[in-house]
Formats: sequence, C-alpha cells, structure tokens
Amino acid sequence: MTESPSRPVRVWNYRYALLCSLLSLALVAVALVGMLDPANRGTTDSPLWAVALLGWFAFLGIRPWFLGLYVHDTFVVRRGWLKSERYELAEIKKAGSTNYSGYWNRFGSSTTFAMVELRFEDEEVAIPELVGRNRTAQELADRVTGLLERRR
Repeated sequence: MTESPSRPVRVWNYRYALLCSLLSLALVAVALVGMLDPANRGTTDSPLWAVALLGWFAFLGIRPWFLGLYVHDTFVVRRGWLKSERYELAEIKKAGSTNYSGYWNRFGSSTTFAMVELRFEDEEVAIPELVGRNRTAQELADRVTGLLERRR
C-alpha cells in the first residue's frame, strides 16, 4: 500500500487579503456611482470600458483570497497576482523575511513592512504576496520554515 500524499498547507496573510478586498470594494462603489450618475444618462460613451473596469476591480477584490504559498509534500507553489510558480522542496534551504519592495511602495525598500523570501543555495526569491509588519512577516517566514522542515 502506498502512502497517500497529504493535503497542501496554505500560508497566507488574511489581513492583506482583507485590505485588498476592501480597497477594491471602495473602487467598485466609486465606479458604480459614476456609472449610475443621472448626469451621465444619454451620453454616447460605450459602457464596455465601465464593465471592463468593474471586472478588473472585482478581480482585485477576489484574487487576494487565493494568494500565498501552498506547501505540498515535494514542492511549494507560490500563487501570485497574475501567475503561479512552483519550487522543489528539496531546493529551498529556509524562509526568511526581508524589507518589502513591491507595488504598494513603487518597488522601493520599506523599513515599515516586510515580506517573506524563500532562500535557495544561490539566490533569494521574494514573495510579496506574504507581506505585513516586520513581526507578521517573520511569523509567516517561521511558519513556512517549520512546514518545510516537517515535510522533509
């Protein structure tokens, strides 16, 4: 009898997902108010741009709930905003935290916020989807490291 693979464990920051969703909800509300404004009735503008905008805002509100790292038995999947990446578990040495550098601060280096990074033999891969205050990012990194050690 072969051993069945265990379920993947998800590591994510629900506060980040909630913040992104609330911001998206605000954008949807503003867009809807603009679209439904009585002053705009009878204009010749095509509603396709508005529908596309609402779709994008909906994506921004829903996608954060699926972001994060999924630790499987032999590999780790990083679910990002637009793409997913897979890393072999044996190649990851450990997880740590580093200063946040991403969209929210125009890719500068933040000392207030940090993100998790996966450390390999010869490189570090930043995981900006696992962002938070320095303590939160370190807790997430410790959780990832613990999961990596248990799965080996």
